[in-house]
Amino acid sequence: MPGSEASSSTRSLNESQLSSRFKNRPSASVRTEPSWGTRGSAGALSPVRDRSLGAGQDASSDTITLVRMRLASGLMPLELSLRRLNRTLTLVGVRSVAAEHALSAASRGALTHDEVTGLPDRHHILEQLQHRLSLPQVQPLALVAVWIDELDALEEEQGDRVTQRIMRQVGERIQARLRGPDLLGRLDDSGFLVLLTTDSEIDQLKEIADRLRAEVSFPVDCSGTLVSFTSSVMVGSLSNKRPSLERVLNRLETVTAKAATGGGNRTELFSL
Repeated sequence: MPGSEASSSTRSLNESQLSSRFKNRPSASVRTEPSWGTRGSAGALSPVRDRSLGAGQDASSDTITLVRMRLASGLMPLELSLRRLNRTLTLVGVRSVAAEHALSAASRGALTHDEVTGLPDRHHILEQLQHRLSLPQVQPLALVAVWIDELDALEEEQGDRVTQRIMRQVGERIQARLRGPDLLGRLDDSGFLVLLTTDSEIDQLKEIADRLRAEVSFPVDCSGTLVSFTSSVMVGSLSNKRPSLERVLNRLETVTAKAATGGGNRTELFSL
């Protein structure tokens, strides 16, 4: 490990004490990073085949093992560098890994969010839907799908910068209407899906969908030009017997095709 040898003031803890102290912290958790190694003659770290000191291992061994652990807290993510001699762990260094932590979080976000709207992408929103379908029916669930009518034709006429601007604005308008447990994601090029936590009756859901359609269909300012468009909203509540994800997607496809066939700019109800 880089740096000087631990001073006499460095605190030594046995493994059970260290584990207990981290376990009892309510705001932090410890995970061990795959960066174990031994110090060779040149001062570099080399891999250790046996990464743990098992019960059958000789406790009198003089092998020195480097252990790095990440402490993930709400204040600052830290990396603790520990040296293990026999069964004693000695803390020899602490450094902040906030920059790495932020980069990792950004990378995870890029993999699960749509780059145009910044919303959860199709994979992520359907993963969340699958999760909610698998839960016991503690909270009622309704689905609201919002489609921009004839977005492909609008893109051919106005260009993709305009349609991307429309999708961002529509996403923001929908998001502004949602409450804490509700979740919005981009389902495809021209559509959004909302997982709505509500026990509203179907008539109330239709009123909600009608208001939402009027709000999201307001013209969008694109470089000083107001671009008009329409949208269709499909809304349905889940029955007491939760359907499969495949059935949900099939019903959405059917009702969306019905709205398009009818000329768009409409609200459609469906049941599952």
